[in-house]
Amino acid sequence: PKNVKQIELATFKGCDYLSTVDISEGVEYIGQSSFMACPSLESIVIPMSVSEIGSAAFSYTGLTVVNIPGNGNTTIGGRAFESCENLKTVEIGDGVVSIGESAFHYSWRIESVTIGNHVKMIGNNSFLDCGGLTSVLLGEDGETIGNSAFENCSQLEEIVIPASVKFFGENAF
Repeated sequence: PKNVKQIELATFKGCDYLSTVDISEGVEYIGQSSFMACPSLESIVIPMSVSEIGSAAFSYTGLTVVNIPGNGNTTIGGRAFESCENLKTVEIGDGVVSIGESAFHYSWRIESVTIGNHVKMIGNNSFLDCGGLTSVLLGEDGETIGNSAFENCSQLEEIVIPASVKFFGENAF
């Protein structure tokens, strides 16, 4: 419904047969664990109005593609997409400002990641153990790549790092 502004804590957690979610424009917050452990969830539409994706919001789902446009102040919480074993493509738009710790950790089938121009920080362990990752394109305003952000991405062939990056954490790659 159009009047919904928030999806609260664990709202749809463990809905085994939920396969598609189209979140209405106007939703600003997707709460912690709100769609966690929905193994059939393959498709999600995240509108520009969302300013926060909570911790573990989509962890352990069947998502195959994630596209987060952002609204200019959007944050992706820690473990938000952790262990999404079918996830192959991640597109983080210019409206996102930070990627939380372990946000995509162990989503080992990810092949490509595009990170928008206004993402300032990629948190610790963000893409740790994403063994299928071959290509990363970082946006123009990135400043921090956290500890182990891309560690154990053994297939990584190409990464474009802008001159704006000022800090590389330990074992960043």
